[in-house]
Amino acid sequence: MILPLLAILLSVEPGPCRVTPLETVDRVDRDERPSGVPVLCYHHLSDRPRLFGISKWRLRSDLEELYRAGFYLVALDDLENGLIQVPRGKRPLMLHFDDGWPEHLRFLETADGGYALDPDCVLGLLESFCSEHPDFGRGATFFVSWDKVPFGQSGMVEEKLNLLLDMGYEIGNHTYRHSSFAKLAPELWEDAISLALVRFHRNLGLRTCEVRTVAYPGGILPRGTEAEARLSGLSYGGRSSVELGFLVNGEVPSLDRLLGSRNACLRVGRIDMSRYTVGKLLSWNSLMACGWGRSSLHDPLPYRATPLTGSR
Repeated sequence: MILPLLAILLSVEPGPCRVTPLETVDRVDRDERPSGVPVLCYHHLSDRPRLFGISKWRLRSDLEELYRAGFYLVALDDLENGLIQVPRGKRPLMLHFDDGWPEHLRFLETADGGYALDPDCVLGLLESFCSEHPDFGRGATFFVSWDKVPFGQSGMVEEKLNLLLDMGYEIGNHTYRHSSFAKLAPELWEDAISLALVRFHRNLGLRTCEVRTVAYPGGILPRGTEAEARLSGLSYGGRSSVELGFLVNGEVPSLDRLLGSRNACLRVGRIDMSRYTVGKLLSWNSLMACGWGRSSLHDPLPYRATPLTGSR
C-alpha cells in the first residue's frame, strides 16, 4: 500500500500555491517600516541655568514622557542581539550621559561613616525611575573623559566605574583630554583614545574590554580625513578600540543601516536633549513604531543578531 501511494503523490504536478519562507516575509515587513533608534545625549544636571544643562525635574519629566510613549531602554549588547529583550508594544531607546560630571554619580556620607548613592544624581534618578517602571527596561551609557576626575570625589573613581558595570550600565570613552577631533590632528586621534583606555585599565583591569564605544568630543568627526579607516585600525589589548562612534548631530540612526555598515557604526547620530524636547522627538517619522517586538522570547527575532564589527 505504501509504495503505490508514494507513486501517486510523486506523479502530482505542483500547483500554483507556493510557501514563502518565513525569513523572507519578516525581511520584507521589516524594511517597510521605520527602524530609527533614538540616542538621547545629556550633559550637566543642574537646577541652575547652565550650558548644555537640564534640571533633575526635566530629566524625570523626559523619562516619564518616554515611558508613556512606549520606549524601552536598550544597550549595545541589545543591538548586537537583535533587540532580543524588547517586548511587543515597546520601541528601543538609548540614553547617554557625557563627560563624567560629579552630578552623574555622587556618593553621600552616611551617619555611620559609610557612603550611599545620592538619590538626586543621574544614577540615583535612573535607578528610582526604572524600579518604579520595570517595563521601561534599565540601562544607560556614561561617557567618561579624563581631563578631570571622573564623577568627582577623588579616590572613588575605581569604585564608581566598577559600580556602574556591576549595576548593568555601560561605560564609554570620551577621550583623554576631551579635545575635539575637528581641531585635533588626525595622527593624534589614537593617543586621545588609547591614553584614555590606559586610565580605564588602571581602574577596571580586565573589565576595560567593556569600554567599547567612543563619543567624539564636541559631537563632530571630520570628513575627508580617512576617519573611518583610522578609527577602524585602532586596537587596545588585542581588540578594536572603537566599536561604535557617536556624534551629536540631532539625527535618529537607522538600525538597518547601523547593522549593515561599518562606516555607519562610526558615525552614529545622537540628540542633545538640552536643545530638543521629547515632544519634538515624537513628531519625527523615523522612529520605530510600537508593536513590532516580540510577545515571547521564543518568537523569531524581528532583527538579525549581527556583531557590529568583526573584531570580537
